[in-house]
Amino acid sequence: MSTANQVHHLKKLSKQLVAAAEKRAGLKAELSSLEASGRAGEPTRRRARLERQVQRLSRKINNLIAAITEPAARRVERWAGVMPVTLLVESDGRTYEQPASTVDLSQRGLRIRTTAALSQGQALEVTRGGKRVGLCRVVWVSPGGFERPSEVGLEILY
Repeated sequence: MSTANQVHHLKKLSKQLVAAAEKRAGLKAELSSLEASGRAGEPTRRRARLERQVQRLSRKINNLIAAITEPAARRVERWAGVMPVTLLVESDGRTYEQPASTVDLSQRGLRIRTTAALSQGQALEVTRGGKRVGLCRVVWVSPGGFERPSEVGLEILY
């Protein structure tokens, strides 16, 4: 599922969750007022019906929460593996070599650790042992610290 489709799907589930929670809150308030009135007889059927509706909505809410918090399925398998790579980064018309190491990789990309200052959307070349791994695009960058490497997600373009 594309990122845009995933966002749309999550928004739809979130709206359903809010609607179900609001309806359940209204039913619970109605149930409380019914119990507070203390009328015997007729309200017991109504109370039982309201309790069933609350239980049904509670199950629906739990299912929606599970669907929202479930991680998106991976499109391709990833393999864990640490190996040194070199990043060829272009800046100000010059190409610089920056050392890095892989954390994991797949057919579509790799996650690396590096001290190089990279930004989302930036293109760079990755080599290993002098051989080209591929031209990549930076998809995401986790913040690193002072002399602490950051993790970077790279998509292999070709």
